[in-house]
Amino acid sequence: MRLLGYTLLILGLAWFCILSIGVVSAVRPVTEQHMKEIPPEKQSFTRDDVYHDIRHALFNFATGLPPRFFVGALLMLGGGIILDITGRRKRGSQ
Repeated sequence: MRLLGYTLLILGLAWFCILSIGVVSAVRPVTEQHMKEIPPEKQSFTRDDVYHDIRHALFNFATGLPPRFFVGALLMLGGGIILDITGRRKRGSQ
C-alpha cells in the first residue's frame, strides 16, 4: 500500500510538472495571434484599447485551456490518504 501511495504522489507531481510545460506552450499561439492584431501604424494606445486587448487575450486563453490541475491534485491527495492510513495501521500494530 505504501508503494501505491508514493506512486500516486509522484504521478501527481509529474502531472503538475508536465502541465506547467504545456501551459507555456499554450500561451505562445494566443500571444502571437494578439501581436498580429496590433495595428502597426498606431504609435500610442488609449487606456480603453489596452484594457480591451488584455481582456480579450485573457478570455481567449481561459477558454482555450481548460483547467486540468485537479487531476494531479486528486492523485496527490489519494497518495497522501493512502500513506496516512498505512502509517496509522503501522503505528497501531506496534
